Amino acid sequence: MSKIYLPDIPIIDPWGVIVSEAGEENELLTGTLDFKKVLEGRNKIPVFEDRHPDYYYFPH
Repeated sequence: MSKIYLPDIPIIDPWGVIVSEAGEENELLTGTLDFKKVLEGRNKIPVFEDRHPDYYYFPH
């Protein structure tokens, strides 16, 4: 089974700013995120408050 990767896949910070973006060719995409901004985004956009881990079931 082969893997298919789509072109133009970006790394985006919590505020929607593109940090790094791949082109049309095969390449390794790297980027640097400011973890203070990540924490700020998590605090201002409280997505984790809506999580309900008790609803998840993962049999071992």
